[in-house]
Amino acid sequence: MYKIELLSRAHDREGSDCGSEPLNAYFRQTARQHTERGISRTFVMVEDEGW
Repeated sequence: MYKIELLSRAHDREGSDCGSEPLNAYFRQTARQHTERGISRTFVMVEDEGW
């Protein structure tokens, strides 16, 4: 089972790869900072370990 969460420091951003280097760079370096500053929000789908 999977769940969707708001990107946080707890998520492993370095281990992800969507196949687009500019998007990978944004996700790894900028997305969380934009969330903290209220510029944008990035959500991630993760495995729900409770299932």
